[in-house]
Parts: sequence; C-alpha cells; structure tokens
Amino acid sequence: MYKIKYSRDGSRWISWRNRQGEQVIEGNRNTYDIVLKDLEPPIIARFVRFMPVTDHSMNVCMRVELYGCEWLDGLVSYNAPAGEQMNLPSFPVYVNDSVYDGARLFFLLLPSMTEGLGQLTDGVFGLDDFTSSHVYKAWPGYDYVGWSNESFPGGYVEIMFEFDRIRNFTTMKVHCSNMFSHHVKAFRQVLCHFRSESDWEPSPLLFSPAVDEENPSARFVTVSLANHMASAIKCQFYFADTWMLFSEITFQSDTAMYNTTLAPPKAGLPPNTPPEEDPYPQGG
Repeated sequence: MYKIKYSRDGSRWISWRNRQGEQVIEGNRNTYDIVLKDLEPPIIARFVRFMPVTDHSMNVCMRVELYGCEWLDGLVSYNAPAGEQMNLPSFPVYVNDSVYDGARLFFLLLPSMTEGLGQLTDGVFGLDDFTSSHVYKAWPGYDYVGWSNESFPGGYVEIMFEFDRIRNFTTMKVHCSNMFSHHVKAFRQVLCHFRSESDWEPSPLLFSPAVDEENPSARFVTVSLANHMASAIKCQFYFADTWMLFSEITFQSDTAMYNTTLAPPKAGLPPNTPPEEDPYPQGG
C-alpha cells in the first residue's frame, strides 16, 4: 500500500484523497504483478511523492510509473465561495466542491475556498440531471459546484483564477447546468477583470451568452476573452435564476510574447503566388 503527496510550487504539499476521502492506495500482493490504479480525482502538479504504507516495520521496494498529460490550462488555483446545499422536496442536494485541495475560510460569514483546485478542474462534466452523477455511489449533486442567489445580495458569484505565468487568453469555457425545472440556469452575464503584473486593468470585459429558455440540457458556455494578457482573471458570474451550477471551467491561451520583432518570412514560398492568396491555408 502507499500514499501520494503532490505539489504545484515545490513548497506546499497536499495529501491526495480519492473521491470517497481515502488516502491509502492498495498496491500489488504478488511482487511479480503490476497493478494499475486510476487516480480519481486526477493530480495536477509539478512534483509527486510516493510513500509506502506497511502494517509493521519492513523494507519496501517500489517501482512506480506515472502516466498523465500536460496541463495546458496553466491554471494554478481558483478562489471561490464554497458550494451550498439545495433542499429539493424529496431529498437534499449537496453542490459543494468536495475534492478542493486548497484552504477553506470564512469571509463575511460566507465559507470560501482559496489557493486550490477541485471539481471545476477534475475533467468530469456534469449530467443533464444534476441530481445524478458519473461517480458510483456519489450523493446527488456531486458533479457540480453551485450557489443560490439568496446568499449573494450583489446578484453574482465571484471566482478568481491564478495562472502560472502571463498568458494570452482567447476563450473560457464554463460547463453549466440549465435544469430550469429546479430553478437552475446558466449565468446571465459575466464580467471579467484581468491582472498582468500587480494591477488590475481598468476596463473589464462584459459577456452575455445567448438565452435558451427551452433546452434544459447542461451545456458549455464559451466566453470570448478577446486576447487579453493576464496572469490572473477575476470573473463575476451573474445569476439568471435562483441557482447557478458549474461542473467544469477551462481556459484556452498561449504564453504571452513581448518580443515585437517582426518574424522572418516563411521559407519555401511557392513561386508566382498572387499576393491575395495564402500559400498556407488554415487547416491544410
């Protein structure tokens, strides 16, 4: 058996837990066998530690192979209000961020989450019926993080996203529940502020998605970020109904480039190409 700790900055180490809150992972019983374990939720980190767990003092030899992919979002953490509890007539629905790996604090009597990642970045998109889940034996609402407008007199939920470096942002995709039979809808509009160094830009970006009053399916809402360059983004999501539920938020960006030198021309241009024709058409 073994445990895993991980870190995104090399200084703060986090103990990995599965979706049921358990830390210990069972390895192999036969030393000639290989045991493959899926890490759910996935680990987003630069450093990983494996720590053998034994019932008594003994020598342990482990060979570990870790499989994954590059974390292209560059997101280091998000700060958000803690998810709440929805009381349906038949049963309660818990739309809290149960795998968040940061700190949980109280700010202005509201519980909040800071300096961590969780269910908004675990790669699981919620179902159309938010009371159901992809996860076996999970409670109703497990896949979503949600808030009621009764808890936010300003009419919006604010989430701040911190990134590994200054990036050039094209879009943000927010997977939302839209089950309006339970007074849940995608956000009405979002106001995004951008910070490159220490100061926030004076002019935020306002985006209003198309309104869909007929289709109750969960959906991705794509927000254009208009190539803003930032290392942090603070977004205020405005309620369209009583509840707002998100299951995943992703960003599309490139590392910001400050070199203004003109790039050299492409080598090997086809001869006699008319100026108005692109010799390298997109998607070719």
